[in-house]
Amino acid sequence: MGTPATRSLTVAHAKQANRAAAYAFHRRHAGEYLWPREPDAFAELIDARQIYIAEEGAHIVGLCYVADDGDRWEFGGAYVEDELRGRGVAGVLGRVAIATTYLMDEPAELIAHVHEFNSAPRGLLVGLLGFVETGEKEIPPIDPPPNMARNDAGDVVGDLFRFHQAALDDFADWFDRFDGTVTGKSGVITQLTLNVDLWKQRASLLAALRELAAGRP
Repeated sequence: MGTPATRSLTVAHAKQANRAAAYAFHRRHAGEYLWPREPDAFAELIDARQIYIAEEGAHIVGLCYVADDGDRWEFGGAYVEDELRGRGVAGVLGRVAIATTYLMDEPAELIAHVHEFNSAPRGLLVGLLGFVETGEKEIPPIDPPPNMARNDAGDVVGDLFRFHQAALDDFADWFDRFDGTVTGKSGVITQLTLNVDLWKQRASLLAALRELAAGRP
């Protein structure tokens, strides 16, 4: 078999116009490891410009959010369609979401929860997105959805990851090199357009990211 064909995607904020499609994607892929947001809470994240999507034409093929949960922010809900795995799409989506959040809101703390049985996102978080595993485990204070996987004690347990703001310097390097394409495994190429208003002034934002990286470990 030959190399998979080049795909052309757009990374953007989810908007109310595609709220239904974005929420359907989110719920469809929540599965046993991802905690689904309720419809009203999801709509609030869209209004706050905290949900990011990857689109191929009119179809949503990837999604994540960086949500203000009060005392801290959370990166979560990250998922790309199976046929796009290994193409680097999740890394671009995550970098755009996290960098945009720091430029707009400068969160004091950004964390991620990973279900204790879920191995898939750990390499993305640590290898590409600047998170470190804290060794802490958290059990949600409210009853989890019935479809989520439980351990032998009947609990849904999340491993806690924390974002190191110093990683924004690496993000700036990546954005500086980004030419609209990303090369994934086996040399497969994906074209990616960043349709997030902030990144239309990319050059002026790189210095801001570096300043943020220098300001906190």
